[in-house]
Order: sequence, then C-alpha cells, then structure tokens
Amino acid sequence: MDEFELEVSDLRQAGPPSQPSEALDAESTSHAAADRWEWPVGTPVRADRAARADPRPRAAAVGALLLVVACALLLSIPNAPATLGALLRIPTPMPTATLAIGADTLILEHDVPWGLLTIDGHTTVRGSATQPSMPQGRFFPTIQLARGRHTLHYAAPPFPPLSCTISVPAMSTDTCPLTGTHARDPVHAFAAARVIDLGATVQRLPADQLAALTRVTGQLLRASSAATAPTTGGGVLPGESYLRADGTRAVARVPLTATLQLDLDTSGTFAGGAGGPFCRPLCLDESLGNSFPGSWQLLGGIDVRWMYLTPAGDSIAGGAAPGVSQAVASTELLVTWHAGWDVSLAPIFDSPLCQTAQVAVDRLIGAWEARAGFVAMRCREASNTANGCLMTIQQQSVVGQAVGPVLALYYRFGVVLAGNDAARQAFASLPQPDTRERALLPPAGQG
Repeated sequence: MDEFELEVSDLRQAGPPSQPSEALDAESTSHAAADRWEWPVGTPVRADRAARADPRPRAAAVGALLLVVACALLLSIPNAPATLGALLRIPTPMPTATLAIGADTLILEHDVPWGLLTIDGHTTVRGSATQPSMPQGRFFPTIQLARGRHTLHYAAPPFPPLSCTISVPAMSTDTCPLTGTHARDPVHAFAAARVIDLGATVQRLPADQLAALTRVTGQLLRASSAATAPTTGGGVLPGESYLRADGTRAVARVPLTATLQLDLDTSGTFAGGAGGPFCRPLCLDESLGNSFPGSWQLLGGIDVRWMYLTPAGDSIAGGAAPGVSQAVASTELLVTWHAGWDVSLAPIFDSPLCQTAQVAVDRLIGAWEARAGFVAMRCREASNTANGCLMTIQQQSVVGQAVGPVLALYYRFGVVLAGNDAARQAFASLPQPDTRERALLPPAGQG
C-alpha cells in the first residue's frame, strides 16, 4: 500500500500555506490561495460578493413581477370575483330585500309638546314637529329608523309612560301600539309607514289628573264671565227686553244687573273637532292642526247662561236663545304642563257669546235662510262682552260673492234686535234697539 502525506496548514498565518503538490498549475494555485485569505476588519467587500451574500432584494423584485403577472391573468378571466371566491371557498353574500316605501318611517300620533321620545337610549323627538302634512291641516312628527330592532320610550307626565319595541322591517314580535286611525290617509308618499299611538289623550289621563284639568278649566271660564250694571251705564233698564229662562221675551220693570255666566259644561256631550267623536267635558281638538305648536290643543264645552239681579237682590234666571234656557258653545283650550296644569283660551276661536248669538240668529233666520240660499255671518262684540254683540248676515252666491244688502242684528240678553232697515224689512216682528242700546253696541254699519 502506498503511503501518503497529509499537511495541515494554519489559516491564521499572514501568508499563503505551502502547496501540497507541485502538479497544481499557477492559475489554480492563485484562486485557491485567494479563497483562503482571511480579510482584515474594515476591508471593503466587492459589490458582486455582497449581492451573493444578501439575496432579499432580488427575491422582492421577483415576487413583485410574479404578482403583476398573476393580476393580469386574473383580470383576463370572465367573472373574476366569483371565480376567485369559488377557488377560495368564500360564501356568496345574499342580497338584502328592498324595503317598501315608508317601511322605515314611523308617524307619531297623540303626542304633547312637553313629551320626550327616546329610541335606543337617544333623544329623538321632543314635542310636536311639523312634518309631514296630513289631511285636515294636521301635522305629525315622523322619524326614520335603520334596519333592526329598536327600543322606544315615551315620557310625558302626567300620562303613563310608554316603553315598547319596534323593528324595521316590521316583525310579529313588535310591541309598540299601532293605530289605524289614519290608515286611509297616512300620506300617499309613506304607503307602508306605521302610526304609533303615544297615548297622550284625555281618556288616558289618570282620574285625579283629569279632575284637576277639569277644575282648572272651569276656573278659567268662570273668570271669563262678564257683568253689566245700570250703575255703570249698562245693564237692563225698565222697558228694555231680556229673555226668560223658558225662552220667552220679557220687558224689564226695574233696573237689572245682567251677568253672562260661563262654565265648563259637564252635563252633556258635544262633537269633537273635525267631526270627531262625542266627548265630555274635554276633547282632543283635531280640527285646527298645530296652530299653537307649544300647547296641547283641546276643545271644551261651555255652558252659557244669563243671570239677572234686581235692586232688592233677587236673582232671575235668563235664557240664552229663543226657546233655549242655556246654550252649549265650545272653545279652543291651550294646555301646558309644568308640574301642574296651565290653561288659556285660544285667541282665534269665536267667543262663547258670539257662538251663543249665532245659535239665536240661526233659530230666527231659518226660514229666511232657506229662501236666501248661502249666507255669510259675522260677529263683533261690544267693548263689554255682557252688553251683547252685533251680528251681520248677507246672502252669497255659489262662488262666494256677496249678494244683496247687509242685515244688522243685535244680540243682547238672549234677545235678537233688528239693527238696520234691511233687518227690519226681512224680520218685521223683531224689536228695535233704543238709543242707549245702540250706543252700547258696535255700529250697525260695521261687520
């Protein structure tokens, strides 16, 4: 067996090791020696050797190129999103059903200005709004909800609070009370809108609060009563007419102090606004819309009576209109709540006296009106309401044009008097006012 020699070289030496064989040519010897050099610290490295030492930049460039190619291929495939979803097993989203028009809209009925509505804990509506417009001049607040289930809370003391749930679209498990009162007219633009009954009606007041509201209203009306006395230039003097309680005309023999007595009528029922249901003694007024948005608008029935007092202190009950001992008028009441009821009379409503005078005149001119056709009637009170009022009537054509003379009629102490020649010609049996009475009442030439 041939023997061989093994030489071990110390690479830590500064110079190249001795060659193991002389058969190596000069070129191979120079490359091997160069690869075994140990590079001193701080010696610069050639760029080609650095690139081989860190392959990351080249990998990033290759990856970017592959991404561009993949995008180009993907865009060339028809219906690429669906194809990619199928390859990755991504579920296809189901389309959301389109809501019917108005299905996300709530119309709020029977609210009051001081009420507070919250939905999902956030204040949404406080008091009455003015959109959208509803038939007969009424306005209702509306709100729109996002899809899903919502919690509604309405607080308007002293009414019982309301808490319920409502969903968009509607679900059988919803608990908010809906009303069909306006199902026939809820806005053609909101065909699927729901009307929520918030419950602020006279009938839903607690018994003690309804009694308190009735009491405050009665006090207001009684305070609106008016009196006229001979000692102040008014009243009924001997020889002047007034109406007895049985509805017949009487002539005073002694001076009389006359009082127009107003009180809340609790003895009967009357029709609510806009031909609404009969109620007593207070009704929700739905005839004038939101004429006074800061108030809860009610109608109150008013008992209108005349009472006379003799110099001796004797009382005489009087009639309100021919054949009527009392008249029932109605008035618009503006109601608010501040830890108690505040009630006032609406300024635009006919006064109880004018309504009572109209009842008396209607009874008088019934046959004449049937011959005359359409009639326009106006009322103007005396400076002291108890002294009476001027009623003017005039024929009208079917298009609303005035036809013929103006008839002036005075209403005083339940009696209707002829105030001008046209009235005397039309109603020859009516008594005429004397000079003093004319001075107390508005001039007959004014409407």
